[in-house]
Amino acid sequence: MMDFSNYNIGLGITGSFCTFAKARKEIQRLCDMGANPDVEVDDMVRFAQMGSAYARVVLGIEHPRVGLLGNGTEDEKGSIFTKACFPAMKAAVPGFVGNCEGTDLTSGNFDVVVADGMSGNIALKATEGAAKFLLQELKGAFMASLGTKIAALLIKKQMREIKAKLSGDAKGGAILLGLRGVVLIGHGATSVEAVKNGTLAAAEAVRAGLVENVANSMDGIVL
Repeated sequence: MMDFSNYNIGLGITGSFCTFAKARKEIQRLCDMGANPDVEVDDMVRFAQMGSAYARVVLGIEHPRVGLLGNGTEDEKGSIFTKACFPAMKAAVPGFVGNCEGTDLTSGNFDVVVADGMSGNIALKATEGAAKFLLQELKGAFMASLGTKIAALLIKKQMREIKAKLSGDAKGGAILLGLRGVVLIGHGATSVEAVKNGTLAAAEAVRAGLVENVANSMDGIVL
């Protein structure tokens, strides 16, 4: 068994995003989502490697597609920092596709999206805010008249499914990778249901040997 303590591996929070891809639902991962606001290029490479290993071991994706979050998809786009990350990730991360944009967080075009903790957390919170706004607007539209209320009753089941898909309660939190044990971080405004599901998810991760399997999957590619 490989031991994470043999390497200088940064911590990375990875969590899932719903995607529009019909055949690949809720499997896209963002790493890091807030654990490390200030990082180095080597940290980003390790986030990508850990996220890719997680996608292979936990999600069953044989060849995860990895993207670097930036302000455009062209290879030459990005900040000074992301431009430095690009060649490093290309050289050390199997399945690295290239740069991606914020819209790719839910596009299904990537299996793992890599960002520094500051950018990743902003992307996460912006997506959460957009989802809440959309649900509020839909609720207001359906409650506007008798006709729309009747329409709402006709698609009540579908609306509940959409709400559940946009909520993080079913998963309970996000996995903190890079530790020698299982840690699942819940949202600051989490619900009782999310706490329950997060506890169950953490227990299942321990039983499944998540840490050992991800570590073994990274053997030979970690810098």
